Amino acid sequence: MSRTFAADLKVTTQVLLSRDHTRWNFDAIMEAIQGPLLNPRRLEEALKASKFGRRLLAFFQPLNLRFSAIKRTKVRCVPLTFDEPEQCAI
Repeated sequence: MSRTFAADLKVTTQVLLSRDHTRWNFDAIMEAIQGPLLNPRRLEEALKASKFGRRLLAFFQPLNLRFSAIKRTKVRCVPLTFDEPEQCAI
C-alpha cells in the first residue's frame, strides 16, 4: 500500500487509530469507498495490507453486535447513495 494512501486512510477516517466506531469519520469512509477504493488494486491493498478492511468488516458483521446494536435516531438515519453499477464498471 502506498504510504500516502495509507496515511490518508489512517488520519481522515480514524479507523486504523481507534476501534471505537464513535470516533470514526463516516463521511471520510464513504468518500474513500466511493473514490480511491473503487480501484481494484487499492481495494485489495486496503483489505490485505492493513487493518482498514478487517475493522470495517468486523464492525458491520452481525454476530459482533457492534453495528446492529446501535440505536437508530434521526441524526444517524442518513440515506446512503451509491453510483449505478454501469458507472462503476471497470
